[in-house]
Amino acid sequence: PPPPPPPPPRLGVNVRVDIAVIDEGGAQPMRKNITLTTADRQNASARSDGESGGPVILNVDVVPTVEGLPPGKILVRVGLDYLPPASDPKQRVARTRLLFGLTLDDGKKIIASETADPVGERRVRVEVTATILK
Repeated sequence: PPPPPPPPPRLGVNVRVDIAVIDEGGAQPMRKNITLTTADRQNASARSDGESGGPVILNVDVVPTVEGLPPGKILVRVGLDYLPPASDPKQRVARTRLLFGLTLDDGKKIIASETADPVGERRVRVEVTATILK
């Protein structure tokens, strides 16, 4: 018998990507939450920078893919650039730059990255959740 026809493409599907940056072990533990909603296979970006005793940066890029994956699965490409404020203007703070892709279950959080500060005791953890919006 011939194979079954492929399922119709998912048209008009949006995906919400929630990213939490948890910065621990330094002078001030911090949690930064970023939520981006975009269409299947479309880019979404958030850019934030400022000054607090030195530059402070939080940039995120995401591209979710739903089409072509099993139901309930989402492929997410993530780029992240994070530089927290320095507790002392004379102190240098390690910058975290990440680029990765993950296959996630719809609505389930995953720890995508845990990095250590090369100089101090700081740790930066990145959690990602992707949710198909119906």
